[in-house]
Amino acid sequence: MNYKRHMTVFGAIALAGFILFWFAPQFGAAIFLPALGAYFGARKAESDGPSQPKPALWAGFFVLVAIAMVIRFLVPEENFASFQATAENTILLWVYLGVLSLAFPLFGFLAYLQRVGRVAGQ
Repeated sequence: MNYKRHMTVFGAIALAGFILFWFAPQFGAAIFLPALGAYFGARKAESDGPSQPKPALWAGFFVLVAIAMVIRFLVPEENFASFQATAENTILLWVYLGVLSLAFPLFGFLAYLQRVGRVAGQ
């Protein structure tokens, strides 16, 4: 496989998502972060060869998603709509953003390696 081409494509998608982030943050982040993770997945596949990701990475991803879901249920809905934090939930909202900013690139990384490893195994 041509991993350099994949790196170029994912880098361009990540750049477009980063530019879109300034105009529409939710859409830009949803494009930028997974593309960034996939870029690093292509980089790893180029240096180490195609392989399936470790189960511990998948476990880490699902733990991050579980943390985000728990926080989503703990913080009232009106605070997410306008993202106005009160004194009680400021830390929870920052943890929520941090968890999502780790989970999205990790998902792109894992999805790319999973696909490349499956294709190479055939």
